Amino acid sequence: MKILVAEDDPIALGFLELSLVKWGYEVEIVVDGLSALAALKRPDAPKLAILDWMMPQMAGIDVCKEIRKNSDNDHGYTYIILLTVKSSLYDMVDGISAGADDYIIKPFIPQDLKVRLDAGRRIVELQEKLLESKRVLISSSSNDIGTRTWNRDKIISLVQAELNRSKRKGRSQSIALLKVDNYHELLSTIGPKELDDFLCNSINLIQKTVRSYDSIGRYSDDEFLILFPETVCDEMPGIIDRVYKTVHEIELSHSCGKFPLSITIGVVTCKGDIAEEKLIAEVNAAITKVPLEGAIRAHFAVVQ
Repeated sequence: MKILVAEDDPIALGFLELSLVKWGYEVEIVVDGLSALAALKRPDAPKLAILDWMMPQMAGIDVCKEIRKNSDNDHGYTYIILLTVKSSLYDMVDGISAGADDYIIKPFIPQDLKVRLDAGRRIVELQEKLLESKRVLISSSSNDIGTRTWNRDKIISLVQAELNRSKRKGRSQSIALLKVDNYHELLSTIGPKELDDFLCNSINLIQKTVRSYDSIGRYSDDEFLILFPETVCDEMPGIIDRVYKTVHEIELSHSCGKFPLSITIGVVTCKGDIAEEKLIAEVNAAITKVPLEGAIRAHFAVVQ
């Protein structure tokens, strides 16, 4: 684990560095308070820090206060040990009140520092695990578990956000509702788990066909919404043509036989002030108007 050491005394600094390297830490060194503050504000900042109280340009206690004032829990917690010759109870209270996690008085026994650092390391590692659990929880709450696309709530929220953005900028966008025609046939033949795996692989291929910033989410069991930001109606037939070329190559090989993916697509392009509910209603209406025959079974509509 990386640790920041902020100390302007070269003798004390050399002793600290030697001890920390021996204990397995990767050491980053600064010799003044402003440099310490800059290092601890970086996205890749060390999560452990030893700050001398008295340093040029900015005192260690002030660095500590600034870090705590601007702390961002999404970037993890920085465990800070203040190192000082100040030994009164009032100084110790001031240091802890400033946000320091621990307080060591010079001169100190190396083993004492090691024990305190080991405790800090455990706290930082626990915090990292909690943050990772939080990230996984947030991700799972926005994703459809079976196909690993956005779920219904998330894709609709993305549509709403894009409508608001395009309204401000006076631009248009399109949404497509992709319906898997043979969903129930596949479900009864291969079961829900294999069907979700097949749909997951199929949507991944479709995602590679469209632009990287186009969003796909599961709207219902057999329907997927695709959001195309900043598109005009003349662009959509070409985009959907590419989607169909990809879909025509998708086939599920199973012990019961081979099953192609069959889809129907309704597309709506809109510009101006339109409610998300109306846009969803329009794309649902569009899919009911898809021709029954043809290589590209799609219907295109424009709403203002």
